[in-house]
Amino acid sequence: MTLYKNRKQKIMTKDIKTSIIVPIYNVEQYLPKCLDSLIGQTLKDIEIICINDGSTDNCAKILADYAAKDDRIIVLNQKNSGPGVARNRGLDTAKGRYIQFLDADDYYEPECCEEMYNLMEKETDVDVACFGTNVIDPVYEKFKEQKATYLEMPCQGKVKIYPGIKFGLDSCWDKIYRKTFLDKYNIRLTDNYYYEDTAFLWRCKTRTEWIYFHDKKLINYVKRPYSAVNNLCEKRNNAAFAALLKFFKLVYDDLMETGKWNEYKTPYLQYIMEHFVRLSRFFLKDDWREKKDYTDNFASFLSNFSIDDISDENDKKHFRSIVNRNYYAYGAYNTFETERPQPTFDNNSVNIAFGADKNTIPYLSVALQSLIDNSSAENNYDIVILYQGIADWQKRFLLSQIRGKDNF
Repeated sequence: MTLYKNRKQKIMTKDIKTSIIVPIYNVEQYLPKCLDSLIGQTLKDIEIICINDGSTDNCAKILADYAAKDDRIIVLNQKNSGPGVARNRGLDTAKGRYIQFLDADDYYEPECCEEMYNLMEKETDVDVACFGTNVIDPVYEKFKEQKATYLEMPCQGKVKIYPGIKFGLDSCWDKIYRKTFLDKYNIRLTDNYYYEDTAFLWRCKTRTEWIYFHDKKLINYVKRPYSAVNNLCEKRNNAAFAALLKFFKLVYDDLMETGKWNEYKTPYLQYIMEHFVRLSRFFLKDDWREKKDYTDNFASFLSNFSIDDISDENDKKHFRSIVNRNYYAYGAYNTFETERPQPTFDNNSVNIAFGADKNTIPYLSVALQSLIDNSSAENNYDIVILYQGIADWQKRFLLSQIRGKDNF
């Protein structure tokens, strides 16, 4: 059902400057503030496309009430299909010269649409522009200094695209897009419930020449419990991790089809390493079986690529550890101690066994360090220590010697 009342406030299609697309699912607590921020924009020639993605709370009524008051609001109801499907429906409906996305639990500053519209009208060769984000979160406030770097614009002003450039936050909602650009290349979001906008941004990056970074905080990002992002971070959602690998494959296929693989392969693999390490931290200590499966899935995927395409030494270390399934490096074993030792590595493994008690630890430590100093980067080293009466601090000391050594 579409609601679009014939009132005198209605704007003609040719007059629509910006279309704001809002996917909505069970956010009745936040939706009014979001809609109020759109109705109150200083740029009046906008359309507000609200896709009710099968909400089971009071969102449908809130939307109907707001649509009855303002003819710029279009309401599209559909069964729950995820934010990617909802945003794509909004894109297919939009009539504006420019496109902006807004999540229904966030809200704009009053001048957001006008400032970004004027910027795009001035910078006619820019297809995508980013703007700053203000995070609304009590937890964030406690770590504001640490988070500031992540939220900072990576560049300032108009920048020519290069393979390693970052698009600000890895999301579609802190940006404005030229609609003719999106339509020309049929750039749409995936149907994943997670990372649906990340592949969208990669397609934008590999098809445009310029991007603009407007360093003013024009959107308020509200971190809330039970959001898709928090579901990923707090619950180690398996569907989200599967979606991540699907996203990586979609981007790889697209780079191959467009002939841009050689140009983008290094930042692409760096992006994978960065996400693997970051997401691996979401697992709890008792999730070691799930973490092992997570490592296995990434190992299978990364085995299709070459370490020679990675430039950063730290990324190379992670690549080797993942491909060789070094579960110890990522805490994917329940314990370092076991009654029945199993090989850590699948290939090129040198197996070494030591016997020790509390009195021989200094000598074992020297032997271990000698082995490390004279080891070959071409080999993996599986070390088994058979012990009796070793204190916990002595075990931690021995383990500290191989910390950061991806082939031990």
